[in-house]
Amino acid sequence: MKREHNTIAEIPLPSGYTRLQYIESTGIQYIDTGYYVGNKKTRIIAGFEKESPLYQAGVLFACCSPQDDQAFLNPYYGVGTFNDPRFGIYALGRANLATIPSKQNVLVHLDCTIDIPNQTASIYIEQGSDIIKIIDTYTSTIYNNTLAIFAQHIGTSYNAKISAILRYFFIHENDVLVHNYIPALRDYDSKPGLYDVIAGEFKVNNGTGEFQYA
Repeated sequence: MKREHNTIAEIPLPSGYTRLQYIESTGIQYIDTGYYVGNKKTRIIAGFEKESPLYQAGVLFACCSPQDDQAFLNPYYGVGTFNDPRFGIYALGRANLATIPSKQNVLVHLDCTIDIPNQTASIYIEQGSDIIKIIDTYTSTIYNNTLAIFAQHIGTSYNAKISAILRYFFIHENDVLVHNYIPALRDYDSKPGLYDVIAGEFKVNNGTGEFQYA
């Protein structure tokens, strides 16, 4: 069954911003959302595409525990070998929870809920005709680093940066939509980034270089 990404509304942006189809990191750009997962029930819905080379490893989004030894919902490329690249989910300080053969230029739709207080995880991956659903339990921890996109926020560093395209990104907290990031261009300086229509904030690249976009 297709998920709600097929019915995502074209929410208008405020004056001064132009909606984009996507922003693309070349492997040196990332965004710190400023969002603290903490001890919450957090649902993330996101749509990414990986261009060539598929085997180039990297993390789509993640943050870590205070000890920086456990990752919160770490979806990444580079699980397989050079000739068999895979996309996987490493979550909650656990071993890899799911793998799926990665496809070039195919939308990967992620719908993941991590309920830390109740120690449950629900992960849905749709990539073309390939679909994986997981319901899992775990020993809870608190993730106090802010959530990064196109990288993993660990300690004071942002590592495992990825070359990928982002088309949409939502964060729900306790079943309430708290962030809706839309790829956008700030008109006055032609700066690409993500406009959060919930918070009314524009997030730009925190790395080097600049996002590509269309």
